[in-house]
Amino acid sequence: MDRIALANHAFDKHSGIDPSHSIMRLFHVAQDARFRLGGLGVDRDHFAARVTLENRDHRLRSDPQRSADKFVLGEALGARRERTERVAAVLRESGFDVTVTDDIRGEIWTKLIGNAAFNPLSVIARARVDEIMDDAGLGRIALRTMHEVAAVAAASGAPSGMDIEKRYAINAELGAFRTSMLQDYEAGRTLELGGLVDAVVEIGAKLGVETPMTEALGAFARRAAAVRDRVT
Repeated sequence: MDRIALANHAFDKHSGIDPSHSIMRLFHVAQDARFRLGGLGVDRDHFAARVTLENRDHRLRSDPQRSADKFVLGEALGARRERTERVAAVLRESGFDVTVTDDIRGEIWTKLIGNAAFNPLSVIARARVDEIMDDAGLGRIALRTMHEVAAVAAASGAPSGMDIEKRYAINAELGAFRTSMLQDYEAGRTLELGGLVDAVVEIGAKLGVETPMTEALGAFARRAAAVRDRVT
């Protein structure tokens, strides 16, 4: 039986993007095509994919909905296969901006390098991305964390193809953007610390890569959520 797994991140209500547009269209395309889609891939029969539903300031894009249709597709075990291209073709025909990669693990780690730093930090500081970038102290914490995550990625066999300083500077383009974790915090929802932070620390420990800043951000963000939820 073919299966599909979908996940949706929080969207900034000021972004001008309707996430349901892309999510529902992806669901119907997948249903019609009857293909397998898995987050990181659990066996050789599953695809791995990174769906980037961007909620950048609409002023940076001529078509804000188009920026929500980015889709990076790859095989969990590496090199693309014929089926990978077939799935990509179906998605492109439905209007998605699809990139097929031979290194989906690298793509996921590259995304995580930013998320593991800025998401928990935004909760701790109650700050948007632009406010973090404008604060020298917060910026140094974010950059240090990104270097730690990149070191774990490299040790796991998925080194980032982008210079970390440049990867950090990209965040300045996001403008007054509230991370999904900050939105979760403000809405009283559970924080995604397990997949974004704890996993990095755990993998780093197994590979002998120290991640003190990443671990600290996770601990502080978890404490912030606990204080928020405490009944007085």
